[in-house]
Amino acid sequence: MQVYKELPILTAQPDLSDQLHSPHRLYSIIEMDTHYSVAIWLDWVKREITSCKEKRRAPVIVGGSGLYIKSLVDGLAFIPGISESTRRKMAEMISSSDSVSLHKRLFAYDPDLARRLAPSDLKRITRGLAVYLETRIALSKWQSDTKPYLPRDEFFIINVDIERESLYRNCNTRFVAMLKMGAVDEVETLLNQKPGIKYPKILGLYELINWLEGKTTKEEAIEKAQQFTRNYAKRQTTWFRNQMRYDFFLRKGGRYEQ
Repeated sequence: MQVYKELPILTAQPDLSDQLHSPHRLYSIIEMDTHYSVAIWLDWVKREITSCKEKRRAPVIVGGSGLYIKSLVDGLAFIPGISESTRRKMAEMISSSDSVSLHKRLFAYDPDLARRLAPSDLKRITRGLAVYLETRIALSKWQSDTKPYLPRDEFFIINVDIERESLYRNCNTRFVAMLKMGAVDEVETLLNQKPGIKYPKILGLYELINWLEGKTTKEEAIEKAQQFTRNYAKRQTTWFRNQMRYDFFLRKGGRYEQ
């Protein structure tokens, strides 16, 4: 979310003092109505890494989006696009079946993927079905053929381990600080300049929009935004704990542990 130009405060992008301390890249680089994906980010970040190597500098990749970091570490599967004819077939299947039935059908084509998905996960179920109908190859097979972008001995991964109580407190205080820094003005400008577009699910954005449109009070908006931020932080912590392999953990007090 920090790639978007319109909301530098609400997405906690590095400010001028951060930029003066050390160069930052790939922040505030596209507008919100521009197509963007993890594949595009990977192309950009690989160029930045190459540039750092040429200058004999050590790049530090930071982030909270697990998909992006994991894709850089493990690689991103190449999956052919879905044709219009397959999209029509999928639309017919969705209109005549529920997610449980589609989940059972996915088991026949891609049991490995089906076992990883809940029967209610319609979006990922239909994605798996569409890929198989298009290519006659299971999505899990495409994913297993993925090659890493970087050799594993060229980098190390650090998990910044924060106690749950401190993490939640930071979530609450950070959102209030964002409001004082001008986050509401950012959102108002966004609504005026880009009305009607589908806004990304940026934490706090829709809560502030609802307040500005008179649907909730300021207090309710703050409380909901803080709650959603804490929920996200909890999911994020769990995901990183289970999905990544770490070389070091940065503990309380600045201690590093392997």
